[in-house]
Amino acid sequence: MQLPARIMRKQEAWTLKRKTRSKGHPELTAEDYRCLPVLLEGPRAVFQPKPPKGLPEDAYNGRLCLWGTVGGRGYFVAMERDAATEKVELISFFRRGMTESQVERMLNRARKVFRKP
Repeated sequence: MQLPARIMRKQEAWTLKRKTRSKGHPELTAEDYRCLPVLLEGPRAVFQPKPPKGLPEDAYNGRLCLWGTVGGRGYFVAMERDAATEKVELISFFRRGMTESQVERMLNRARKVFRKP
């Protein structure tokens, strides 16, 4: 798997001069990035995030978040589909330690989003 250079720059926090809220994820190691394909093949939860206040309700229609564990560590991945090219790109990847109750709350939220009619 190859990540686009602009995503790696963001992940490594090379874009701090831009006026964005992201400070990147320079704490990730090569071992963490090797977990990414495993996580993409079998996430524990997949959900569509709600946009922050001030953005339209459909602002994140092309965005999905995945959460899962690999090697005992929790990871989040945010992906977005480019409407013009139809390509799906990784936009963020980071480690996230969670307690069991936090995991259950997140999974319950994901189940509500994907509940069958």
